[in-house]
Amino acid sequence: MKQFIKLHNTEDNTLIIISSQNIDLIDTEWVDERNRYVSHIYTKSETVTDFYVNETPEKIFQMLNE
Repeated sequence: MKQFIKLHNTEDNTLIIISSQNIDLIDTEWVDERNRYVSHIYTKSETVTDFYVNETPEKIFQMLNE
């Protein structure tokens, strides 16, 4: 499993690099104003808040296992 993965923030497509150890759950949510699904990343960390990314849960899972 990779130690870090690169993801893209849904708000402005900026790069997010997160430790794979901080990811607790990956969920898919519909965003009406964007008219599409995004991935919601729930974290284990108290210092890193949950966030939304453009990559699908399947893609994230693949990235973690490369």
